[in-house]
Amino acid sequence: MTHRDKALAVYAKRLRQQNPKVLEETYQYYAGKFSFPPRLQRDGLQDAAAMIGQWGASGRPETELAQLYDESVIDELEREGFFKKLTKDAGR
Repeated sequence: MTHRDKALAVYAKRLRQQNPKVLEETYQYYAGKFSFPPRLQRDGLQDAAAMIGQWGASGRPETELAQLYDESVIDELEREGFFKKLTKDAGR
């Protein structure tokens, strides 16, 4: 079973949807939205900070965005080969 097949099965179950066209369109929409390994998109974080009012009078964030996230665990997993093993096991 491929990663795509697994995703379609999850969509079918969670969305309670059996229409293959709807499932395929859902997969195509979300497939490119996530990075692997999972990394935070800094521009997305900046947008989120703007939406919750973290901006100062200068129009820039009052805090450094780097203070709001920590990817050290992802970095460590990547160094240890965790994500390579996942892709190998999933047939990616």
